[in-house]
Amino acid sequence: QLKLRMEKDDAECIFGIASKYMEGTDFPKDEGKAFELYQRAAKLGSANALAVLGRCYEGGYLGAAKDNQKGIYYKELAAAKGNVHARRDLALACGRNGFIDLAI
Repeated sequence: QLKLRMEKDDAECIFGIASKYMEGTDFPKDEGKAFELYQRAAKLGSANALAVLGRCYEGGYLGAAKDNQKGIYYKELAAAKGNVHARRDLALACGRNGFIDLAI
């Protein structure tokens, strides 16, 4: 079932499998594979994957080169698709940087 959904480019299925690789549940823990699958899911439109990529780039997680600009870019894409976690992260960043009007 999962293989078929992945072959059909089911973005949320791919996101879920990426999370399993990241956590080491049902699949062996493999952060590189998780990052690769998050990228694939993001390209297919997963708001959740976009938000995770934003965090990866901001924190340098899962082997991503730390890049705040890229992190914000992915979080903005995720927020525009309705991801509440990305919206919260962006609001907190705006508040920390003195852009209170943007944070509200």
